[in-house]
Amino acid sequence: MPISEAIEKRPDLLESYFLKESTRLGSEKYFGLHAYSVKAGSFLYVPKGVEIDKPVINYYWSDQDKHLQCPHTLVIAEDCAKVSIIDVYASTQAKNSGLNLGVSNLYAKPSAHVFRKVVQNLNKQCLSFQLDTAIAERDAQVKNFAVNLGAAKARYENQVEINGSGAHVTMDSLTVAEASQEFDQRSFQTHNAPNSVSDLLYKNALFDTSRTIFSGLIQVAEGAQQTDAYQTNRNLLLDPRADANALPGLEILANDVKCSHGATTGTIDNDELFYMLSRGIPKRIAMQLIVLGFFEEVLEKLDSESLASNIRNLLGAKFSNKMS
Repeated sequence: MPISEAIEKRPDLLESYFLKESTRLGSEKYFGLHAYSVKAGSFLYVPKGVEIDKPVINYYWSDQDKHLQCPHTLVIAEDCAKVSIIDVYASTQAKNSGLNLGVSNLYAKPSAHVFRKVVQNLNKQCLSFQLDTAIAERDAQVKNFAVNLGAAKARYENQVEINGSGAHVTMDSLTVAEASQEFDQRSFQTHNAPNSVSDLLYKNALFDTSRTIFSGLIQVAEGAQQTDAYQTNRNLLLDPRADANALPGLEILANDVKCSHGATTGTIDNDELFYMLSRGIPKRIAMQLIVLGFFEEVLEKLDSESLASNIRNLLGAKFSNKMS
């Protein structure tokens, strides 16, 4: 239901959960602006043992010039509940400017399954801040999947907190940057309980003079033994002027864990391109296939082939005129 309706009908839940969690990654003042200005959004409460088969889809449209939009998604999945959510941020006009300041809070109770996908495809006159948090309790599964294509400058913060043993969290993202776009990505994986897993994979493809920034931290508390935590950022530069910066990090206080982090930046392999050209594939098509293949490792994690196909179409539309 809409947030405004939930305030009237479920004040008991909103009092405990609404605007109670924010990212701690540098955008606290923007969360304050969101909290002051939020009027629209979606509240989804899934009772114990309930499984929602079809995804819940929220469209947040930027349809006014010089407009501040503060959509809020709040999901509470009780014990053994299961739900999938898709949030789409897009513009109705190509030239309208504005600031999109979205917040998402996910609460996965014991053995709950929550899969959230977010697609940001605002026009290039807009600015975007997306501040997402998730809390996973015992044996919960939380999956975050983000697609970043639009806005002149966008900041995406994703913070997960694992508070129960047996929890499993994934954080996947793909970004295509072109012209002078800038995408700033921040992540925080916190393990407060033993025997839990988190796995992050962010992939970026950069054209022209675009820029990406990735800064991620895995934090393992002293008692969180038997933690498995992974963090990977991979960047594909498609123009020598593009710039990708990465700063992965670890903060580990336990002594029996498996944790790794890494970042790579490279260009299209000339041997791979030559092989495709030698098979009669035009250069433009060959490069498109290589870039799509670069993202396939992320796309294959989706639970919907139709959604994956739609995202491939969005990717193709964005870089088809870039490759010649």
